[in-house]
Amino acid sequence: MLIATAARELLGASGDALAGRAVVNLTDGTSAEARAVADGAGGRGARYLHGQIVTIALGIGAAGTVAVSVVPPPSTSAFSRCSG
Repeated sequence: MLIATAARELLGASGDALAGRAVVNLTDGTSAEARAVADGAGGRGARYLHGQIVTIALGIGAAGTVAVSVVPPPSTSAFSRCSG
């Protein structure tokens, strides 16, 4: 809950700076929390991508680390620069 709350607070503090930008959220949490963050980003004019890093903290950036994201097909091209 604390991580999702922090993500919502960051979005809230961003004001209009997110308009036309993409927000990539890799925080952990429930589906309801992810939807709340997505609604906050969308309400500020941003596209939203939620993903999950499938490793322990020490594995981030290591070979074999997997990041999973779910993107609706029309939005896929907007996030293609985010993938390695």
